[in-house]
Amino acid sequence: MIVPEYEQISEEEELFRMQEAIRMAKEKSRIMKKTTCEYDEEKGVAYLLFPDGHREYPLSENNPSHSSTKI
Repeated sequence: MIVPEYEQISEEEELFRMQEAIRMAKEKSRIMKKTTCEYDEEKGVAYLLFPDGHREYPLSENNPSHSSTKI
């Protein structure tokens, strides 16, 4: 049996495909009314984004209690 050689893809193409897969998975979760994990660039932390629009940040030394923000 001859095994086909797979096409070599660039690092940029691989990164693009990975980002698209993540974007599509998040979109599917939103459509199905599931919570998604997002990243807040400004604060530098990940948070949970609930279907009703509120955000829940994790506990940290700077944030002693859960912080919820409605968007």
